[in-house]
Amino acid sequence: MVAILLALASSLGYGGADFAGGLASRDAHVFRVVAAAAPAGLLVNLLLLPVLGADWSTRPLPGALDPVSHRPQPSRSSTRPLLSAR
Repeated sequence: MVAILLALASSLGYGGADFAGGLASRDAHVFRVVAAAAPAGLLVNLLLLPVLGADWSTRPLPGALDPVSHRPQPSRSSTRPLLSAR
């Protein structure tokens, strides 16, 4: 039952935000609307973080900031040449 209520609240939140963004983009340029909506969404998430009891961890940040250097290395079995000389 809790999952259903959370899904309903989430869909109402996303739907309302999408509708409000569509109305706002009629009067203002779309980049201005996005520039205002993104920090507002971040602020709502940060305010709800302690209320919902979520844990905040900075462990994923290095990988998120530099995804190319943190990709997994191939195993030795996958480094063999595609065509081998016999």
